[in-house]
Amino acid sequence: MNFVRLEVFKEVARHGSLTRAAKELTYTTSAVSQHMSALERELGAVLFERLPRGVRLTKPGEALLSHVERILEEYRAARQTVRTITSVAHGRVRLGAFAAANATVVATAVARFRSVYPRTEVELRRVEPDEAVGLMAVRELDLAITYAYPEERLPSPDGMHLQPLLEDRLHVLLPRTHLMAGEHEVRLAEMVGEKWVRCADKRSANVLTSACLAAGFVPEVALCCDDETDLPGLTAAGVGVALISGLSRAAHRSDVVVRPIAGDPVVRQVYAMSPNGAPAPRSVTAMLTMLANAATDREMSETARLICGPRRGD
Repeated sequence: MNFVRLEVFKEVARHGSLTRAAKELTYTTSAVSQHMSALERELGAVLFERLPRGVRLTKPGEALLSHVERILEEYRAARQTVRTITSVAHGRVRLGAFAAANATVVATAVARFRSVYPRTEVELRRVEPDEAVGLMAVRELDLAITYAYPEERLPSPDGMHLQPLLEDRLHVLLPRTHLMAGEHEVRLAEMVGEKWVRCADKRSANVLTSACLAAGFVPEVALCCDDETDLPGLTAAGVGVALISGLSRAAHRSDVVVRPIAGDPVVRQVYAMSPNGAPAPRSVTAMLTMLANAATDREMSETARLICGPRRGD
């Protein structure tokens, strides 16, 4: 029996509509209709009565519905048991994260993981937060690292758990020749009239605008780029100053400096997204623990750095 068709059947029965079920499942209506036709052929029974608006279960359809949830629950449990057993000795962990996390917290966690589980395959992908949600929903990733800015609602698919890892503080990125480059921290209110460079996405635009408005001015954006890793080069060339995350400091050049923002910090919360409910494979649980430990180590290091101030050459 095709269990995907049973999942589709359950949603059609719940919504009483092929269209609404398709929207819930992110399928096309045509695909849902084809699944139901195939299921009816397989069982040799008409499961739905087609109405002018929607569908209604027939007697055979009602009989199937009374069993389908139990069938699917048993199937999910059996599939998870098999995955758990096979993952210990010959498993893999598919991990996706945005670039700055991959270069820092994830790199540390993966190195520690490989020393403990050398036979477990690790697949590491560069994944932006919006993309991570979709990949987790269709089970193409086992874990994902994502983030959200203050007052930003981070979407998460059903059955997923968001575990806070660390607060990633934003900094001001300046050319080394800038008048404020020697300061321990920078007050945004003193940067009126500066030209700014930022990433082209809406989230980057919102956080820069919000931070500058709170400081009493509207930022003048000189240029937008595709990726945060482009910002140091643009800043060093004199195109403009920028806001950059603490996690991205590893990519900085010698001709730029990074300074904390004085006053209330601008932070983004970094999360690990993992499946919720059924027991996770041991290797996935281990990776999640190592990510949390690596994030804690980094936060402690960052706190010490902020207290002591920039080192010579920073």
